[in-house]
Amino acid sequence: MKKNHFSQRGAMLVALTTAHGLLAPAAYADLGNIIDDGYYGNVTINTTYPDFTVTTEGRVQPSSGSAVKVGSEGSVDLFTNKGWIYSQNGHGIQNEGHIGTLENTNFINSQNNANLSAYNGLYLGTESQTDHIINKGSINASVSYDMNNPVVVNNAAIYNRGHVGSLTNEQNGRISGNTALQNSGVIDLLQNDGNMESYSIGIISSDINATLINNSTIINKGTIATLNNTGSITSYNYYDSSDSTAIRNSGTITALNNYGTISGSTTAIDSIGTITDLHNEGVIKGDIYVAGNAPLNITGGSGTQGKLTGSAPTPIFGIFAMGPVPVIEDTVGTLSAGGDINFNVGSILLNDNVFTGGTVYNNASKIQVNAPIAINGNYHQKSDATLIIGVADNAVANGNAQDSGYGRLNVTGSAIVDAGSRVNLVQKASSYAFAHGQRYVVIDADVSGTE
Repeated sequence: MKKNHFSQRGAMLVALTTAHGLLAPAAYADLGNIIDDGYYGNVTINTTYPDFTVTTEGRVQPSSGSAVKVGSEGSVDLFTNKGWIYSQNGHGIQNEGHIGTLENTNFINSQNNANLSAYNGLYLGTESQTDHIINKGSINASVSYDMNNPVVVNNAAIYNRGHVGSLTNEQNGRISGNTALQNSGVIDLLQNDGNMESYSIGIISSDINATLINNSTIINKGTIATLNNTGSITSYNYYDSSDSTAIRNSGTITALNNYGTISGSTTAIDSIGTITDLHNEGVIKGDIYVAGNAPLNITGGSGTQGKLTGSAPTPIFGIFAMGPVPVIEDTVGTLSAGGDINFNVGSILLNDNVFTGGTVYNNASKIQVNAPIAINGNYHQKSDATLIIGVADNAVANGNAQDSGYGRLNVTGSAIVDAGSRVNLVQKASSYAFAHGQRYVVIDADVSGTE
């Protein structure tokens, strides 16, 4: 077997793609479909391969342009990368045709050297079809800076403009960049069991100290039918106090199911599009904004308690370099929706002040509050619902509405609690003891209509 199947036939491929028609289509079969050594040119596939493999010893690293491109007439049933695919000022893998299954177990990267064009680790064009993407390794998009011309653009690790059947980031997988995933097309299923991360782009020099692009881990401008997260979707900002967002949506996410962690330095979810259902059995850490008049439907955990909370402040880069990192408590966050908010079922720890253009309905959920939480709007607790009040050791328990030692709802509008619903008190710390005669304000409403 020859040492490098593809590199020894690279000239034939270039001739075919630059002088199309001079070679018969059957000549493509002679180019080989295995890269098992270093190849420093651009790979283009404009025919059908049952499989294409970069082995563990394989490396594709051109000086510029896309490292591997599947053209509009190209099709690969199984594309496997076990090696290193790396491009400078180009995409790592560019699909303009069809890929059945793309499996990455090692490294795919795009390096933008201060170029004004955006490049991606994996780029999927407008007419592309990618049935399945499985990442067990690392897919990145990174940027280096020209300090004399510090203008950069958003580089997503994965940018989809076509149709993806399923995108799975497995438990040890990592997708990262200024944006991990940007979607302007259709993704039927996004399954994240690993880490999806974004980092702010910042430049620090004698005359420049700025974050040029505030980062978002997932930017959706298209359609994601189902987004399941059992891992981590995290947006970091180490440079300044600017916002970073885990999920930014101006398209449609039909079902967002979180069993892991979704967190941003300030904002977890910012949506001016549509999020139909939000199911949370994990932690959503950071503010949540959902615009529009459609109701926001939230369900909690069945065997575990989901948590909605504010972000823990991210330390400025290097501030703890000389000592241990302190424990930083979560802040009270914000949950804001233009329409009604329906807590339909399941267990939720609510550590967000709620802003609604209508009414907060607790239909059949178990909502726990451990601190005073504001409901800016109306509150209606149905007969199958439960409000759980967490009581800490410093609770005064004399009916004082200013007591911060236990949870309560402070409602700016009306509050209605249907007959048959429940209000329970629970200990936040094992040393606290309930006693006869203690009084707790659990719901404080300001206007008429309260029942």
